[in-house]
Amino acid sequence: MYFVGALIGTLCLFGGWFLPMYGAGKLESTNISEYEVAARLALKAGLHDLARELITFAEVEWDHENYFYNKATSHYLYSFSPKWKRPGERAHIKDSFVSEKNLR
Repeated sequence: MYFVGALIGTLCLFGGWFLPMYGAGKLESTNISEYEVAARLALKAGLHDLARELITFAEVEWDHENYFYNKATSHYLYSFSPKWKRPGERAHIKDSFVSEKNLR
């Protein structure tokens, strides 16, 4: 972790706040689907309360990704960087579980 922190700190010298915001947004975008997968596995295991919590976590990650995306896109370096796949609408996270048993 020290190496990761030192690398990010060094990159900040060149990109300012853009690189941390960009990296965090890209990371958060993958976390959303990971929480959704975990929620589906919790449902299969019969852990409905845990599944509800994991869905909430996915929604919070969506909020984080949206914040970081908006910050990153406001910087001139964004036009030179690879674009990450944006998640769908926040409401679609919970909606995708509506058909799941005992999760209403």
